[in-house]
Amino acid sequence: PTPSAPAADSARAQRAAKATGGPLGTGHGQRETSVVQTVDFDRASDTPEEVIAIYYDTRARLIAQGAIPTTGPRQPLPFPGHFVPDP
Repeated sequence: PTPSAPAADSARAQRAAKATGGPLGTGHGQRETSVVQTVDFDRASDTPEEVIAIYYDTRARLIAQGAIPTTGPRQPLPFPGHFVPDP
């Protein structure tokens, strides 16, 4: 039997945490205060239009996967010759 998507995602996250030396996150720390409020929600349909999964990873692993390019300038170069050429 094939594991369900959430179970597979959880297993993948656990493997990534072990490979990087610990879980990845936003680095906000252990304590956070959030004020919440309950609101009504009416679902437009019984099935979602789209499902998106977002994963954290280290910069080194993102570069290795090709998600972050390693070539080319990192910032725009509006004046590559250090001046504006005459029209």
